[in-house]
Amino acid sequence: MEEAKTYYASPVRDAQEDIVQYNKWLKEQKNVVTLLEAVTAPILLLNNNMQAVYCNKAFFDLLEEYDEESVLGCRLGEIVNCENSKEAPSGCGTHHFCKYCPALTTIMSGLEGIPDERDCRISTLVNEKYDFLELRVSSNPIDISDKKYVCLSVQDISKFKQQYMMEKIFIHDISNTATIIQITTDLLKSLVSDEQINYYINNLYNVSLQLTDEIKSHREIILTENNELQTEQVKIDSSIDLMKIMASKYQLHKISKDKEIRIDESSADTSFKSDTTIFKRVFGNMLKNALEAAVSGDIVRIGCNITEEDRISFYTHNPQVMNEDIKANIFKKVYSTKGKNRGLGTYSIKLLTENYLSGSATFESEPEKGTTFTITLPIGL
Repeated sequence: MEEAKTYYASPVRDAQEDIVQYNKWLKEQKNVVTLLEAVTAPILLLNNNMQAVYCNKAFFDLLEEYDEESVLGCRLGEIVNCENSKEAPSGCGTHHFCKYCPALTTIMSGLEGIPDERDCRISTLVNEKYDFLELRVSSNPIDISDKKYVCLSVQDISKFKQQYMMEKIFIHDISNTATIIQITTDLLKSLVSDEQINYYINNLYNVSLQLTDEIKSHREIILTENNELQTEQVKIDSSIDLMKIMASKYQLHKISKDKEIRIDESSADTSFKSDTTIFKRVFGNMLKNALEAAVSGDIVRIGCNITEEDRISFYTHNPQVMNEDIKANIFKKVYSTKGKNRGLGTYSIKLLTENYLSGSATFESEPEKGTTFTITLPIGL
């Protein structure tokens, strides 16, 4: 039998038949079951290998379509369809990003006899659909028949936290832009030279376009999360011409100061079918993210390749490298390295690409290689 592998937590697990037998025994302990079922919060009882041995009814209500058989013996990330648990060598806890998971930290604290509570953002993948979950996880150590367990309370705070953060980000973005408009209009009142007036009028026009774009961006995220975003697939004649348009637009952006956008000469020039508006939003966020990460003097490279599976991949590359904790959270909503009230850019890249463009979004960031974001789409012709 092949040895279980891990990049972080122990991959050791109890046998499934032992879990099932213990679950049956536990249900016979009426006092314990009555107490767990009396709690209105969703409760998951975990053994010392972080496997579920019991769930109360409130937990099943949280999961909606799950049954006991699909939960017993699983770890939390597997139960909620954490994207990393699917890619990990031995399931939840064994991915190299798991060391940055607050939920796992809470569970491990409970196993050490220390009660803990943390909020955790989890990227989920169900039926090839990308989604986002935010949980408040509380762990309390508990002894049952001289064996140690963790009583895990799991509260879904996604809607509350997401709505709150979306409102903060939206207000932050439009307030900044509105302030620029106000300052510019105040300057216009004191100007006499036609040349100066024209310069600031042009700036005012560009800022007003930015404001409109920010409002559209937030609207798209809301429609996407509610499955209400309408798509229109059209033929795009030239991948190179499309990248030239995007490069020209962002080369004039303030974040491009002292940086160069360059299209790789080896890029494929081909036609493909996609939603132009959504594609430009996604690729624009990729390019903007690359430019913000780059430093003065850097070259940001963009390009595209055709894969063997009749798919086309677009990429952006910058020479800088992300830390491991950043890499672990990069596609999670409202997570940003640029400060508070940010973090929709990379989230929308994955959300829009995988849920609306029938594609996939990935990234890699390694020393001496830099950081590359890639979206792979069906050519669709």
